Amino acid sequence: MATIFAMEDKISLGKNTSIWLDTTAQTDYPSLGGDLHTDVAIIGGGIAGLMAAYFLAKNGRKVVVLESERIAAGTTGHTTAKITAAHGLIYNYLLKKFGNAKARIYADANQQAIEEFAAIIKELGIDCDFKRMPAYTYSINEEGIGPIKAEVKAAKSLGLPVSYTNQLSLPYPVAGAIKYENQAQFHPRKFLLALADWMAQNGVKIYEKTRVVKIDKDKTIQTNKGKVSADKIIVASNYPVFDPNSYFARLSARQSFSLAVELDGPVPQGMFYSTEKEFHSMRPQRWQDKELLLVGGELYRTGSDPDTGQRYQNLASWAKEHFPLKEIHYHWTTSDSESGDRVPLIGRMSKNNPDYFVITGFNGWGMTHSVIAGLIIKEEIMGKIHPWSRLYSPSRISSLLTFKGIGRDIGAISTFIKGKVEKKEGAVEDIAKDEAKVVEINGVKAAIYRDEKGIIHAVSAVCTHMGCTVGWNTAEKTWDCPCHGSRYSLDGKVIHGPAMRDLKKLEL
Repeated sequence: MATIFAMEDKISLGKNTSIWLDTTAQTDYPSLGGDLHTDVAIIGGGIAGLMAAYFLAKNGRKVVVLESERIAAGTTGHTTAKITAAHGLIYNYLLKKFGNAKARIYADANQQAIEEFAAIIKELGIDCDFKRMPAYTYSINEEGIGPIKAEVKAAKSLGLPVSYTNQLSLPYPVAGAIKYENQAQFHPRKFLLALADWMAQNGVKIYEKTRVVKIDKDKTIQTNKGKVSADKIIVASNYPVFDPNSYFARLSARQSFSLAVELDGPVPQGMFYSTEKEFHSMRPQRWQDKELLLVGGELYRTGSDPDTGQRYQNLASWAKEHFPLKEIHYHWTTSDSESGDRVPLIGRMSKNNPDYFVITGFNGWGMTHSVIAGLIIKEEIMGKIHPWSRLYSPSRISSLLTFKGIGRDIGAISTFIKGKVEKKEGAVEDIAKDEAKVVEINGVKAAIYRDEKGIIHAVSAVCTHMGCTVGWNTAEKTWDCPCHGSRYSLDGKVIHGPAMRDLKKLEL
């Protein structure tokens, strides 16, 4: 019997954690216990860092992975985990922007990444719910059919397994869609925890609860637990925490929301992504003895929304309107970054920094691009040039010189200036329970949250990355920076870069 939700009531959202985190054990790798040297040090224990570590270890390199919290628990632990070359309406754009040769690199690389996952899973015998599944990029509006058909033509010309269809297993009308055959989905943490276990048994050193606080010019990484010197350093922290080339100016930080929903009826089979501005993403996932539908959407720029809690309700209402909603078991958000030209930045940072490598700007498509990144950087560290490097090189001009990229940086600058000149009126005593405000106290901007018990949590409102003013995230009770996406706990602890230092605690 389906649960009936009154329109005026808030919809119950279930557990505030991802389905991936709740269905796997927490890892317990040690923290760094002193100083050491290694061939390659990788900053970031998400899927990008771990895939790079795997490919390098397979090729005989000594590798150290440094993770500030727990591996596969940040952005990776909150993904929708689609292993697919279907990345929205991307291929017609790539042909126009980059030409046939580079567009083909993108198509070939992402399609090959699916097979790399399959090969690793088979070789290591990993049980991670890996399943072949078609992927659909669809439009609900008639005006969306033209772009869909243009995308089918572009993708076909690049050798991808696509076709046009308007027959989807969704319970609402669809104008048209591009269908990608033989894509895949999996449980990302089951895969990565097994991969990490294999790596730990094969010489890779994984250190958790080890936060990088500084990287010196002599390739020494200073952490809160000791120092690591390395011949090569890979920055795989989603948003670069070491950024001598100012890649932050080419990136936009964003967040989106997900629900794990039980339906009163069959779950649509396939991975789905809509082309509308207010997009929605869906895919099935086994859970206990049931099959749930993962529903994603509500994309927004990090730190730009004063009421993120309402976004969960928006997504839940959409799911209720379009599906026979029985119960929501999980809800979570994820953070990501997008480059100005929609192609990730992967590879050697620059000629001036030949021993430093960066992986960032996945634009929501991190599963396949993590494999691509690992393969590219493995070759470059071994002194070779990967054929995919010519598209993904972080040094390419196109990632900055686009209207979209320039506009984002101007937006960040204007946000910074606004935060500097804007007066934050109000008094601490006016802040209610479970409410947060940025107020000015004796000339200092303070980010203040009064919790449900009435206890005040006060920290500096100035982001430690570049000095922008943070804003409150009602959905997750965090302080988020609208300029470059740094995020902090209510007590000021860094939970997402590029910031490396906590917000200063204030005594009121």
